[in-house]
Amino acid sequence: MKDTLALLSPSAPIRVRMETLRRATVYAMGDPDRGRELLARLEQRARDAEPGSDGALALFDAGYLIEAYKESRIITGRDIVDPARDGEAMVREARRRREKDPGLEYAAGVIASGKPSPKSSR
Repeated sequence: MKDTLALLSPSAPIRVRMETLRRATVYAMGDPDRGRELLARLEQRARDAEPGSDGALALFDAGYLIEAYKESRIITGRDIVDPARDGEAMVREARRRREKDPGLEYAAGVIASGKPSPKSSR
């Protein structure tokens, strides 16, 4: 977990953050309690962060990890995190705070592309 938190420094590009969080999800699938501990640490970072750029990144990290954990259910059949949690909203808020960040635009698109569209649920 220490390595994951270190990799998620303010200077880490969004795609590095995404890959780091996806890899953390793979480990969390084998140890859900450790995965929940990582999420709690990331959420604490988001709460403690200043509202500026670093705060947006901390919010992104927690939101993206929530969504990655929710997707892991497809493989494991069990939940690491409450499926009602809305990590996507956290990522959207991070994107709003860093309007001109193409990496956040990309990440938000990746999350949205994994969701069923209203047309497909009819």
